[in-house]
Amino acid sequence: MKEGFWYKISLRVVPFVFVWVTRIWFGTCRVKTHGQEYRSQVDKCGGPVVASFWHYTILFIFYYMRRETGVAMVSASRDGEYISRIAKKFGYETVRGSRGKGGMQAMKGLIRAMRAGRNAAIVADGSQGPARVVRWFLRRIMERLCCLCSGPATGTSVSAPGMERCCPCRFPG
Repeated sequence: MKEGFWYKISLRVVPFVFVWVTRIWFGTCRVKTHGQEYRSQVDKCGGPVVASFWHYTILFIFYYMRRETGVAMVSASRDGEYISRIAKKFGYETVRGSRGKGGMQAMKGLIRAMRAGRNAAIVADGSQGPARVVRWFLRRIMERLCCLCSGPATGTSVSAPGMERCCPCRFPG
């Protein structure tokens, strides 16, 4: 009972405090963006995109992209609830799922979001590691999203290693 009580309290307090500390902390940092030309190419496509990033950068990404809208795939774990609430405080919707729990439902949620014109975000290397290695399921998701959502009619762009063959807006990396 105590653990449940403290967990519920922490779910309210930790995301709130974290978001404000993040805004103050990152607001004092200078940020230099590398590869902005790739972002510009994606923006020219005009459709929804899938953004992928490394696990260790997730909290900065939420801050950096805070003026964007989209749906982020977040782990269905207990720890994922914190990330989900932080994402919502930065203005993102979330779909919950991971490889072992609810992953297919989360993928369907991302597909529905993209069909509705919203951007999607997913961690490329997952929480279980290895760090900075693109997980096989991300490639699978990108293939499905690319086949379902991209093409000349929608102008959608997705990018992952090996995905250049089916994406209308091509850019390296």
